[in-house]
Amino acid sequence: MQTKECDISNNVKHIVFPKCCDSLNEKIKTSLDDTGKLLLVRVHLKNVLYNKTLAVGVLIFEGQDLISFKVKKLYTGCCYGMCKYHNIQTPTYYFVFPNKDHCSKKDFTIKVVKNYII
Repeated sequence: MQTKECDISNNVKHIVFPKCCDSLNEKIKTSLDDTGKLLLVRVHLKNVLYNKTLAVGVLIFEGQDLISFKVKKLYTGCCYGMCKYHNIQTPTYYFVFPNKDHCSKKDFTIKVVKNYII
């Protein structure tokens, strides 16, 4: 996807973290003239072990091209007893895709990758 610099100049701001600075609060002024497509993804996981930390990634492809991805770290919950597995649902993953023509069709493929974290 090609983007002309003039298309995004009001939505881009270069920032630099100064030494020994843990956080910054930056404002970016923009308008809603050029919105895009909003995709919300929730993942339902089956047979998840209790008392584990899980990384769940959602990858979005347009054709063969990876165009976006997000990863969330989740705690799978406690169980005090004989339970071993349960089903969980992730928080929502939000994706925004720029689109000049809001009536145009977009064709995406969603892939989910997940793994337990030690």
